[in-house]
Amino acid sequence: MRKKHRKKRGWPAVLLTILLLAGFAFFALRTVYPDVEQLSYPQKYKSIVTAQAAEYDLEESLVYAVIKAESGFDPEAVSPVGAIGLMQMMPETFRWMQTHVGETYDDEALYDPAVSIRFGCALLRLLLDEYGDLTVALCA
Repeated sequence: MRKKHRKKRGWPAVLLTILLLAGFAFFALRTVYPDVEQLSYPQKYKSIVTAQAAEYDLEESLVYAVIKAESGFDPEAVSPVGAIGLMQMMPETFRWMQTHVGETYDDEALYDPAVSIRFGCALLRLLLDEYGDLTVALCA
């Protein structure tokens, strides 16, 4: 019986092809990565978040996570129970927090990203100080 001989491909050519494809994929991914990261982890209102996170000694990533989870970065968001704005604060809580922050606004001010982020960060800091645990503070 006669054996069929397969034509052997040169392993150097296969290895070179794999390396070229891997190199292309690496550089292509580096090119689009900032766009993918921005879509996955948006940083809207950067100057406000940076200032307020520093003011209340919070990680910026924590503030962004709360905003993304609570409102999806929609400053006009209103929950079914009446929480308003980027950080979804209840009007009653907002009025109470004004005594802590020392500023006075009407409830509509929660639609303003600067006000929502400022008071949301102030409340988050107050809760972290009160409970001493991030998970408990976020639940509260």
